[in-house]
Parts: sequence; C-alpha cells; structure tokens
Amino acid sequence: MGKLNQCYLCAGPIIEKFLTAYDRQFAGPDDYVYSKCRSCGLVFMNPLPKPEQISAFYPREYSPHQEKPGRGKRKSGRNLFKSQGSNRLLEVGCGTGSLLKRHQELGWNVRGVEINSNACGICRSNGLEVHCGTLLDAPFDNERFDVIFFNHVIEHLLDPVAVFKKAADLLAASGKIILLTPNNASLSFGKYGSAWYHLDAPRHIFLYGPESLRELCAKTGLSILDIRTLPSSRIWTQSEHLNRFQGAVIPQGLEERKKIIETAGNGKKSYRIFRAIISPVCFFSAKLGRGENLRAELIADTARK
Repeated sequence: MGKLNQCYLCAGPIIEKFLTAYDRQFAGPDDYVYSKCRSCGLVFMNPLPKPEQISAFYPREYSPHQEKPGRGKRKSGRNLFKSQGSNRLLEVGCGTGSLLKRHQELGWNVRGVEINSNACGICRSNGLEVHCGTLLDAPFDNERFDVIFFNHVIEHLLDPVAVFKKAADLLAASGKIILLTPNNASLSFGKYGSAWYHLDAPRHIFLYGPESLRELCAKTGLSILDIRTLPSSRIWTQSEHLNRFQGAVIPQGLEERKKIIETAGNGKKSYRIFRAIISPVCFFSAKLGRGENLRAELIADTARK
C-alpha cells in the first residue's frame, strides 16, 4: 500500500509523523513512523509494512507463541463468556490455546486461528482444532459462531477491514464479537508516547480509540453493542520501566539498541510504591474513557433488523 497521506479508515487528514519508535523487545536497525488521524484518532504505522515483512516481527522468542507451565490454570473453571446460542467459540489469534482449552473443558465447541506454526503445534498437541493461517484463509465458510474473540489481536492486523468483514460473515444470528485492544486515548499513552508499553512497535500496526473503532465497525457491517475502557497498572509500570531504562530518545545503531534492551531486561526494580500511587489514577481514568485497554462487544448490522 505504501505511504499514506490520509487516514487508513476514514480518509481524514493526518499528523504524518505523530511519533517514531523502534523495537524495544528485539533489537533491530529499523525505525517505525506512526501517523495519527485528526478526525477519528486512529494511530497507524506509516508506511504500512508489507505482508512479507510481518513474520520477521515475531521471532521464536516472542512470548505469546511459547507454552508456559501453568498458563491458563489460574482461572481454570471460569467461563469468560456468558452462555450464547450453541456455545460455539472462535478465537482469532489464539496463541498456544489456553483460553480455548479452558472453554472446551467447560463444554464449549471451540475453534482457533493462529498464524504461528509453533503455537499451532502446541494447540493441536492439546487436542484443539486450530487453523494455522489467517481468518481470511480459514476453512470456516460453512460454520457460524456464537462468540468470536479477539484478545489483543486487532492491533496486529495488516488489513483489519477485511478481517472484520469476514468475522461479521461468520457470526451466528445472535452472535457477538468480543475484543480487547490497547486504547490510544489512554492517559498512559499521552504520558509515555514512544515508550508506552502497549505501542510495541513494530508488532502493533494500528492503535484504536473509541472513535476509530466505531469507524472500523461502520466500514465492516458491524455495530457496537457495548464499549468501555479498562485500567491496567501493569501497563503504567511497564511503561515507566521502559522510560527509565530505555528512554524516549531513539538510539542510533544496532549495537547501542542491543545494549539498551539488555540493560532494561536486567534492570530489576521494585515498582511497588509507583503502582500504589498510580492505581487510583488508573481506576478513575478508565471511568473517563482513558483506561489502558478498550473492551468492546460487536454485533452484525443484520442482527438489528
């Protein structure tokens, strides 16, 4: 698609160079410029990456693609979703499948989509039916789902409009899409900018606020049933850590970046006092729509008719 001179979603005017970031997890030589729409508020990488670049953003060490002992056990027995229709659940970007496995044990009929082959292998070894690829090439055309769940996934999508259209087509008559994603209208993003933990360049291609999420729904045949922002003192703490140890200035040169990332990784600090101070700020900012995460429930426009 190349460099955009208008908003990806609403075609509105943009702040072309809103911020510049680099990969703060896995050192690389590239900088990533993000633009911001002056109309709907969407923040997006500009230029957008090419499809063939995406896999390099997720090295083998990327945590969500690794099986961790005990992952998913703490909340075992807890149903995250209300019983819905025939309890058919599709998770897009299911990682190693802990949520799917939990709901399978609770009686749900579960499917998953995951682009990482290692994570897919872990899912299948645990008896889960998972498509290794994207939702756009998943063989689900003859299936319908009561819940489609995107857990911090839509920020990673290169073509969110196409994915949401496909998701809308896969919903059962009374089905819902439930999603969680970083909130670019959060107080913490305003404070930390390129050091915001949720920015996570280059893996996060699009960052949404309430208005840009509404714009995405309007383009894809979906309506918002419920939307709210959720607090996260962890994101504040992680962002504070990045800001202290890596700073807001973009380091030049690969070796300098490696050194800074290693130093931050070894910087064992207690943020107990910081977390205690920031927790009430998190709580009240979320009430005002400026929490760290967006949670939304969506339905197909046809369900309203």
